[in-house]
Amino acid sequence: DFLTSQDLAREARCVLVFVPTLSKVLKMSDEIRRLFLDASFAAPGNKSHAENALCPICKDYIEDAKEVNCKARHVFCGPCITKEYERRQTEGLAQKCPTCRGPFSTLETSPPQLRNFIEEVEWKCLNHEDGCGFTGTKKKLEKHLDEECPEQETKCPFQGCTQKMKRGPLAAHKVDCKFRLIPCELCEQPVRFGTKTAHSKACKKVRVSCPNRCGQKCLRGEIAEHKKTDCKEQLVNCPVAGCGDRVKRKKLDEHDDASVKKHFKLLQREVEIMKSPDTVEGTVRLPNFKAKAPRLGKNDRLQCATFSLKGHRFCLEVYPGGYGTSESGKAGLFVRNLDDFKGVVIYSVRVLNGNGIPEMQLMKDFSGVRDWGFSSFCPASKLLDAAAATEGGALEFHVSLTAEKTHKETFALSGYRQVPPAWNG
Repeated sequence: DFLTSQDLAREARCVLVFVPTLSKVLKMSDEIRRLFLDASFAAPGNKSHAENALCPICKDYIEDAKEVNCKARHVFCGPCITKEYERRQTEGLAQKCPTCRGPFSTLETSPPQLRNFIEEVEWKCLNHEDGCGFTGTKKKLEKHLDEECPEQETKCPFQGCTQKMKRGPLAAHKVDCKFRLIPCELCEQPVRFGTKTAHSKACKKVRVSCPNRCGQKCLRGEIAEHKKTDCKEQLVNCPVAGCGDRVKRKKLDEHDDASVKKHFKLLQREVEIMKSPDTVEGTVRLPNFKAKAPRLGKNDRLQCATFSLKGHRFCLEVYPGGYGTSESGKAGLFVRNLDDFKGVVIYSVRVLNGNGIPEMQLMKDFSGVRDWGFSSFCPASKLLDAAAATEGGALEFHVSLTAEKTHKETFALSGYRQVPPAWNG
């Protein structure tokens, strides 16, 4: 299909209308905003001033005014003349003033008096043809368009609404917009008008039945606390340490009655642990180490028999051929936590007959950690020498472990103790 001359004219009118609409929102940068002003937008009595406030390059309001040092010192937008200057410089062309074509060599910021003159020119609103009677400086015009002009096309501010209209009718639209926010009557949080029903299914201030069907009702936001502290149908851990059973809160008493023997043994074990020493020490012997060690490769280990600290089993691990990131020729030595011991342990391990082998002394927290030690403890040859100096080729260690004290009583006092009066005989 071919366009007629009438179609072309109609298309042209559309462009002429569309470009000013774009110009209202187009920004050159975060600091410079283009409104595409020309002399036709000059406020009454400002036309001659407005003509002198327009850039000869972009034909718009002069932004960040800069002047060239031609004879007439013509003034331009800073971004426009800078771009032209750099273009000619890149292409190896002589610098010529875009207005008079006279030569120039430098760009200079215009003096404050000239900048003030440009900034004080007053303009009509971009929507003056639609009836807006505003006049003011370019800076005030920007604020007017963004916040005040009743004829400016504006998008509805509510998220989800895509309607655009002039600011005048927008106030009435916002009252009835289906995307408007209203406060929830219970939690007072802003809720989109059309989602009140959906919000009520998540609102934390709505009273709901306990999901465990215990018969209680509470605020949705307090359900977690209710289940944690009050719900009779909630599964809870038996409070006796080591029991591990989970029963409904309402059946805890029954569980206690049915588990008396089990609980007694667990409590008895806890008492024994509390009474057990905080420090253990002794000798660890690895028989025939001299013969066994050379046959082991990297990451192969020898574990000693277990010893106990506060009711938990520990042992020594020796890696004659090294472990993980061990240095070449170095043996690894670790203290291993065989049970789920939690707490800080101060320990020392000394090789007997180990001339020149440093004593391993560490203070480490074994909570969630199985072993502590050194992957490059000492040369493996020195362990073999220590074993050779011991009867039967055994490797012997002196081991000491001290657990951090877990039982502590504290108090805070204020006042005096009353004492009986002194007896005078």
